[in-house]
Order: sequence, then structure tokens, then C-alpha cells
Amino acid sequence: TASPTPEEILERVAAETEEHLTKGTKSLEREKACKRIQNTLAGIARLLGVNGEVTTFGSDANGFRTGNSDLDVVLITAAEQQDVVPQLDKFSKVMQSVGFNCVTKIFQANVPLIKFSDRRSGIE
Repeated sequence: TASPTPEEILERVAAETEEHLTKGTKSLEREKACKRIQNTLAGIARLLGVNGEVTTFGSDANGFRTGNSDLDVVLITAAEQQDVVPQLDKFSKVMQSVGFNCVTKIFQANVPLIKFSDRRSGIE
């Protein structure tokens, strides 16, 4: 096989550079979207009078996320066990009006949760 010409090398470097820069932009956009989602959920908690902290965990929080990773979010609160499901139910109702869709309540799990997607970014 023949060695690549200088023009071919430059084209390859330009393509790799463009791919790297595009990947960085997508990563930054995702990071901003995740922060917006976290802040929106914290705002819902304040609106509902829930005293707690909204934080991320899992691959998004530890930096091992991939392009199709979901966003894992937890609401840490001192609520009594019997109050958790009613609070999550109220949460789910507000979520649909502030930019989330596919809101699914899973309250029979060991840890009650809500699955949802962000309309703007498509992040689940």
C-alpha cells in the first residue's frame, strides 16, 4: 500500500479534529441540559413545599456516561415513608406542565420512583 499524501493526511486530521470538537459540543450541551433538568426538579420541590435536595447519581454524576445514558436523579428528603408516594404523585402532575413528558409513576417498587423524559433534550 502506498503512503498517504500530505493532502490525505491533512484531510484525515481535519476530519478527526471536527469529530472531536463536535463530540465536545454535544457533551457540553448534555451537561447543560442535565443541570437545567436538576434545577427544574429542585424548583418543583420548592413549589410543592418539599424540604429536600435534588441531586444526580450514577453514570452522569461519576463521569462514566455515554451518549445514550439516562440521567439518574434523586430527591433526598426527611419525609416520612407514608408521605413519599403522595409527594411523588404531586411531583408527577407538575412535571408534565414544565417540560417533561412520558411521565411514568412506579410506586410499587421497593423505592418508589418516577420515570420521565425531558422534551427539550430527549434525556430520560
